[in-house]
Amino acid sequence: MMFIAMRKKIMFKKALGLWVILFLYSAYGFANESVTVEISRHNVQMNESFQITFTAVGAVGTPDFKPLSQDFEILSQAQSNQVSIINRQYTSQMVWRLELMPKHTGTLTVPAINFGNTSSTAAQIAVTAEVPASSTTTEKAKDLFLEVDAEPKNPYVQSQVIYTLRLFHAVDIANASLTDLNLAQGDAIVQRLGEDINYKTQRDNKAYRVIERKYAIFPQKSGALHIDPLILQAQLLDNNRYPRSAFDSFFTQQTGTTKKILSNPIDLTVQPIPSEFSGTQWLPAKQIVLQEEWSTNPPQFEVGKPITRTITLNANGLTAGQLPILVSNNYYPADLKSYPDQTQPTEQMTSSGAISARQEKTAIIPTKAGQYVLPAISVSWWNTNTNTMEVATLPEQTIKVAPSATAPEPQPVQTTAPVTASTPPVVNNATTPAPVVAAPAPAMTVEHSMFWQWVSAGLAVGWLLTIMAWIWVHYQARQIKQLVKNNRQNPLQHLQQACMANDAIQAKSALLEWAKMQWASRPPVSLGDIGVRCGEPVLQEIQTLNRLLYSQQTQDWQGNTLWSAIQAYLATQVQQRKSKANVEPLEPLFKL
Repeated sequence: MMFIAMRKKIMFKKALGLWVILFLYSAYGFANESVTVEISRHNVQMNESFQITFTAVGAVGTPDFKPLSQDFEILSQAQSNQVSIINRQYTSQMVWRLELMPKHTGTLTVPAINFGNTSSTAAQIAVTAEVPASSTTTEKAKDLFLEVDAEPKNPYVQSQVIYTLRLFHAVDIANASLTDLNLAQGDAIVQRLGEDINYKTQRDNKAYRVIERKYAIFPQKSGALHIDPLILQAQLLDNNRYPRSAFDSFFTQQTGTTKKILSNPIDLTVQPIPSEFSGTQWLPAKQIVLQEEWSTNPPQFEVGKPITRTITLNANGLTAGQLPILVSNNYYPADLKSYPDQTQPTEQMTSSGAISARQEKTAIIPTKAGQYVLPAISVSWWNTNTNTMEVATLPEQTIKVAPSATAPEPQPVQTTAPVTASTPPVVNNATTPAPVVAAPAPAMTVEHSMFWQWVSAGLAVGWLLTIMAWIWVHYQARQIKQLVKNNRQNPLQHLQQACMANDAIQAKSALLEWAKMQWASRPPVSLGDIGVRCGEPVLQEIQTLNRLLYSQQTQDWQGNTLWSAIQAYLATQVQQRKSKANVEPLEPLFKL
C-alpha cells in the first residue's frame, strides 16, 4: 500500500509540473500577442484580385472579417496553424490568407480586423478603372494574350526603367516558354526584378488569371532604345474534355492547341546627362539619403581612445556599383589617425526596382588634443521624379579632442650603480693573494657568436623566401596569361590593349564584355557593379574611370593602374581555383 501511495504521489507531481509548464507557455503566448498585415499589391484595377495575409503570433481570438465586405468581395479564404518550441520558447503562429476584389475605384482602406483582445493595423490600396483588353481578331485569341509596359518612356542614361510583362490566360495552359527580353537597338543591361506575381482580373466581362513579371533596364548610352516583342509559346488545354476516371487523368497525356503570341514592341528615347547637373559623378535615382552614426552618442573624443564613424548612402533606383566613394584617403586631419574598414555595399532587386546601399566604417584614434574640422560630405544626384538636381549632405563638424585621462606621469630617471652580490669583501692580507675573476669574458664571446648565427640564419631564410616569391610571381603571371589566352572572345586582351593605350571608351566596352562571360548567369548592370564584385582595388579604379567617362575628360585617363588591379583580382581567382582543385573528393560510402 505504501508503494502504491508513493507512485500516486509521483504521478500527481508530474501531472502538476506538466500543467505548470503548459500554463507558463500559454501565459507567454498571451503576453506576446501581435498581428501583422501583408498585401500582395497596393495598386490594382477594377475586376482584379489581390491577396492579403494576416499573421498572428500568440494565442489570439477568432478574427472577424465582416468589415472587409464593405469595400471588397472575399473570393477565397485559407487558414494555417504552426506551433514551435525553440530554445524553450513557445511560439504559436496563425496565418489567414484572403483573396479580395475591390467593389469600386478610389483609395480604399483595408480596415483593422479584431482578433480577440488584439487587432491588426489598417492599410490602403489604390484602385483604378479597368483597362480595355487588347484588340484581337478571333474570340479564341482572347483566351491568351500578353501586355507590356515600360516607365519612364524618356529615361536618362544609366537610370532605371521598369519593364512590366503581364500574361493573361482565360484557359489552362501547359508547356509554356517565353523568349528573353531583347534589345534590337540601343545599349542597355537588363535584370529581372523579384518573383512573379499571380492574381485574377476581368477584361471585357471575361475572367483571366494573370502572371506578372518585372525587369529593370539600365540604358548605357543616350538615343533610341528599341525593345523587341516577347514571344510566348504555350499549349492551350481544352477545359471541356474531362477524364473518365482518376486513372485517365494520371496516365493520359493532356492535349490542346499549341499557340504563339507576341507582345507589342516598345520604343524609348534615352536622354543624355542634363547640362543642369554639375556633380562629379552622374547618379540618376528616385531617392538618395546620406546618414552617419558614431559608436558613442554623442561622440566623445580623447587622445588614444578609438571611436568609429559609420557613413551610409541609401539609394532607390541605383545598383550598388553605381554608388560613389564617400570618404577620400586624405579626408581626416593628420592628427586623427583613421583606419577604414572593408566597404559593405548591398543590393536588393525588389518588385519596385533596385534598392542599394554603401556603408563605410572608419575607426578614428586622435593622437593630439585640440580642435579639428571634419569637412562636409556631399553627394550630388539627379532626382528622376522631379527632373532636378539635388545634393545629399552631411554638414561640416568641429570636434574637440581632450587629453588622455589615463596618461602615465613621467617618472624621474634614477642612476644606480651595479651591485654584484657575489663580490667578496676586500681582505688586507699580505700572505694571501686576491683571486682573479675572469668568467665574464667567455660569456660575452658566446653571446657575440650566437648573435651572428641568428643573423646568418635570418639572411638565409630571407633569401629562400625571396626565391619562393619570385617563383610564385612568375607562376601567377603565367596562369593569368593562360587565363587570357583561353578566353575565346579575348575580352581581357582587349581590356589590356585599351588600358595600355589609355583608351577609356574601349576599356569600358571590354570590361562589360568580360563581365558578361565572368558572371553569365547574372551579369553586372554597370561598370560599378563590376567593381563591387571584384572588390578593392578594382572598385576604386572603376570609380575613377566612370567619373572621367561622364565628365568627357577621357584624355586624362591612365589605364595601367586599372590593368594592374584586374591582374591582382585574376591572381586571387587563380589561387581560389587551385585551392578548390586540391580538395580531393571523399570516397563514397557505398559502391554499386
